[in-house]
Amino acid sequence: MMETTRIGKAAKRAGKRLSRTSKLLVAIASLGLSSFVCDNAFAQASAATTCQSVTVPVALAEGGPKAYSVSGKLCLPPSGQANSVILTVHGATYDHHYWDWPYVPQVYSYRNFMTNAGYAVFVYDRIGDGLSSHPVSTDISVNSNGYVAHELVQALRQGQINGYTFKHVVLAGHSLGSYTSWGEAGQYRDVDAVILTGIGHKMSSTIGTLLSQDIYPAQQDPAFQNMGLDAGYLTTRPGARNAMFYYPATTDPNVVQLDEKTKQTATQTELNGVFATGQGSATYYSAFINVPILIVDGQDDVIFCGNGAADCSTSASLQSAERPYYSASPSVTSFVVPASGHDINLEVTAPLWYSASLGWLLSTAKITP
Repeated sequence: MMETTRIGKAAKRAGKRLSRTSKLLVAIASLGLSSFVCDNAFAQASAATTCQSVTVPVALAEGGPKAYSVSGKLCLPPSGQANSVILTVHGATYDHHYWDWPYVPQVYSYRNFMTNAGYAVFVYDRIGDGLSSHPVSTDISVNSNGYVAHELVQALRQGQINGYTFKHVVLAGHSLGSYTSWGEAGQYRDVDAVILTGIGHKMSSTIGTLLSQDIYPAQQDPAFQNMGLDAGYLTTRPGARNAMFYYPATTDPNVVQLDEKTKQTATQTELNGVFATGQGSATYYSAFINVPILIVDGQDDVIFCGNGAADCSTSASLQSAERPYYSASPSVTSFVVPASGHDINLEVTAPLWYSASLGWLLSTAKITP
């Protein structure tokens, strides 16, 4: 029950800033999750999870040289084996830690949750972030990200990562990582299911203001001044992440503080790809995804909800807005995380969607560990 206690403490810390309604919502959610965690003995199994750091050579386009490297971690469940692996793709200005958050991982780490549920999880730094290669910024695009993800899917299927071969590969993206997932799954059609978070086919009308005010060249940021990055690498201005990515009522200030310390970059070319439409764009390929899809957004996501974007007031309203775009998928399921911002992994409500995604994998996608 130790993890349950820690979840309760994390919720209590953030609860000081909650309204009465939000307090009640988080308390109910925490109670429901606590029962799920204890019943499945996740707490007892957590320490036995094994993660192996790997470096994978990749090309940035089909037929190109494998002159670049991806830094990642293959994490196995406590049993040490799994038939299914979840390949996670982080968003702009993050690295693999978004999916494997080191602070109170019992609450914020999707990797921790899913490995303890029996799945293998591969987390990695996209090209241009973390310990992966940093080529010139114009070489990093949504399309190159999709091709790199495709290479990783194939490597996981063929036993090229530490000799482990997986029968099923699930692609899970967040924000820019979901655009990457659109391109990979729609173009290459080599995954068994897709989880899309922090995403929608329409953006809020406030996005232009957010980008102009809160994004600037990484060269100007103290964290990146000595890395030799060109002017096409971008990051968030100091102090901007709280308003862009979080819903204050369900945010632990310690998480935001760590987020600021560990922030990464994105490239102008990647952001251009986010706004691209027409043949060859990530949005275009979303219509060709032919496997079950789960879409998850925070109810208070200022980027993809409201102000001209999807209605995220309920899961049903999000489903109504997004289902028409996935004509090739046999099954599309939407889930709205109450009282949560864009970074749904980093709110105290995160275990709500973790639990929902596990249920969806087992019951709808029919992918067992």
